[in-house]
Amino acid sequence: FELHTSASHFKDIFPASSRMKVATKPDDDMSGAIRIEKDGLASPVKPPLASNRLLLAGFSCCCASILLVVIILVVVLSSFTAPSVEIQRMRLEGLTLGVAQTTFSLNIDVSLQNPNGWPFSGTVSSVDATVYSIDKLEEDEQDEEAIYVGVASLPSPVAIETNSDVSFNVLADLSLQNDASTLTLVNRLNRDCGATSEEKETKFRVVITNTLISLGSKDIDLRDREITVSFLAPCDGSASVPISTSTDSQDSSDAEVLTTTTLVVLLVIP
Repeated sequence: FELHTSASHFKDIFPASSRMKVATKPDDDMSGAIRIEKDGLASPVKPPLASNRLLLAGFSCCCASILLVVIILVVVLSSFTAPSVEIQRMRLEGLTLGVAQTTFSLNIDVSLQNPNGWPFSGTVSSVDATVYSIDKLEEDEQDEEAIYVGVASLPSPVAIETNSDVSFNVLADLSLQNDASTLTLVNRLNRDCGATSEEKETKFRVVITNTLISLGSKDIDLRDREITVSFLAPCDGSASVPISTSTDSQDSSDAEVLTTTTLVVLLVIP
């Protein structure tokens, strides 16, 4: 058996008449342990080493630090709010109505709001805007004939800071051959923006799709959040503001973050 006590206290417990003897002088190889002899058999008892106690203390501190990190991650991730994207303005630039070819550029101003603090800074890596021409003379939007025009894209990645609003542009340079496939669109642009037009403005519908954002170490996929905006765009390149906006969203990003939080807890705490 093991008994951690002083030699004098041990002798008080076991009187001299006992067959169990105590060596009050430690052996050289026992690091100060009390030597107990019974029936001629020596049984050294070593006290716990200080290094073992330090190891246990260090292990406890390590576990506490890991637990603190996990708690911080859970709090930060659970407070995450998915960024929001808005279309601010649109410009129809450089419109040329030629005999054989129609050319123009589309410049669409987009803003992104990131309401999250550390560590959610990152990058907008992709934004596409699909553009349709709409007949401005149709009063009922359900009866509007939408003609595909093209896709405006993000020219290069855009940095996002924490707790910030960032603005950027998606662009498209379009060149249409005036043939049977583009006849309806070209005729509409000539009617709205040609020499005989009085108002000199044409109507577009812009649908934001394929939005990909990285914040912190997380990729935010907003491709299921379609934002549809209608514009009456001046033909001279002036900026126009939205006349109607609608959003179709499944709002899955927050759920993905909560899943990430759960995985962190499961990985760190067995």
